[in-house]
Amino acid sequence: MFFSFSGNFLYISTFFKDFAKGTEEILDFSSIMNPKEAIEIASQISEVQGLAPIGWSLDAEYGVQIYTVEFRDSYTEIEAKINANTGEILEVEVDD
Repeated sequence: MFFSFSGNFLYISTFFKDFAKGTEEILDFSSIMNPKEAIEIASQISEVQGLAPIGWSLDAEYGVQIYTVEFRDSYTEIEAKINANTGEILEVEVDD
């Protein structure tokens, strides 16, 4: 995986095993909410009530920038995916 910066954009190039084909996703930092806002939104989801977030990541999937906020207790791991532009909750995944 290769990263390059240009202004407010981060280009991420991922190459497959044969290195002949690649894909490129763009993270545009000028139009997204900050991580604290995404964590606040994710913390309102009923499945994570009473849990503290343990981490977050920012990815681009099919042109949509998405924060993934992770929560965990002794028995369960929960990931909440938040649209980084709109704050919409896209997915909540619970692993018991």
